[in-house]
Amino acid sequence: MAYVRKKGERWHVYYADARGRWKSTTTTARSKTEAKRLAHEIERKIERQRLGLEALAIDSTITLWELCRWWLANRCRPRSREMETLRLGKHIQGTALGDLFLGDLKKTAIEDRLREMEAAGSAPASINKVRAQLHTIIHRASQEDPPIWVGPNPVELVESRRVPRRVYPVLTPEEVDPVLAHASKNWRGEIATAVFAALRKGEVLGLRRQDVDLRRRLIHVRRSFDNPTTKTDEEATIPLPSPLLPYLKDAMDRAKGELLFPDAKGRMRTKEADPHKVLRRALGRAGIAEGYEHVCRRCKAGKKAPCTWRHADRAPRKCPACGFALWPVPIVRPIRFHDLRHTTATILVRPHAGGARAGGAGENIAFGTANWRPKVGGPEVTDPGPLRKGERIRGL
Repeated sequence: MAYVRKKGERWHVYYADARGRWKSTTTTARSKTEAKRLAHEIERKIERQRLGLEALAIDSTITLWELCRWWLANRCRPRSREMETLRLGKHIQGTALGDLFLGDLKKTAIEDRLREMEAAGSAPASINKVRAQLHTIIHRASQEDPPIWVGPNPVELVESRRVPRRVYPVLTPEEVDPVLAHASKNWRGEIATAVFAALRKGEVLGLRRQDVDLRRRLIHVRRSFDNPTTKTDEEATIPLPSPLLPYLKDAMDRAKGELLFPDAKGRMRTKEADPHKVLRRALGRAGIAEGYEHVCRRCKAGKKAPCTWRHADRAPRKCPACGFALWPVPIVRPIRFHDLRHTTATILVRPHAGGARAGGAGENIAFGTANWRPKVGGPEVTDPGPLRKGERIRGL
């Protein structure tokens, strides 16, 4: 209940707002009766706000970065907190947008910050992720009781950036066997699992011995790294393809603990592990290269230019400047470990290109959308027609 009190020559009104917090305001009332009339009007307005008949005022004492910190601490998914803290800390903390009070947050301020990111060279996809997180944060703030944010979400008025369609580099069915043969023994099983089972890096490295049923030839996908669920919060049981069987048997024989693919000390590999480096080295050793960069190590050490020459083969050559033998370095396609999932798709839709021989990955059409069609690099993939009954693969 609101009440009034006179301090000096001024009448003050004390009241509890719609969020239950006590506040006071100085009035221009000349008498106690006039001050009580103002207090009654304030009470009516607050009651309408509590009943949802009138919009609440935004708490202008909170900045956008403080709201982001609240969301990270209380509403962000635990396994995403580290990544989102880095993203918001880089693009929001310490910026003009992050220092804005919520009452001053408008569409133009958000658009200006996204344009600054564009000017700094941020990719459209990165800008869209920041935009999406801000939208989520403000939306969750509006769902609190009492709400932290009131009114329309200003991020909805900011257009998302158009992301160019990316062509993913993949392994052809004929390249799978040579790459696995030249891959490091410590990573061969992981690469084979990604190729033939279409699992993500975290799902591969999070596999336990009990997740693989060799007798029934099944793989239970339950977690990502040490998280209790996968990226999509779904568990799945997928068939174990015949070509993957020897690699998993070898991994189970070598593993001493519960992890199927541990590091050299028997611990789980971390998110910072770089299997794509192992994969690219295997491509180079297998001779699957777009060309070779012949380097003169003597000229390079002496910081003399030029010291590199590009050729289509790795035939021995001499440095034209000093006569020193050139060192051929293969130039391989920039394939990532995640792109092995697209390799699985390539094998599935191109059985005529050796898919059955190179992997038989068609046995692992397991879960996801039945009408999925990959968009991959390399030669144009012809439509293989509708998938057969039971043929399903998780969207890549």
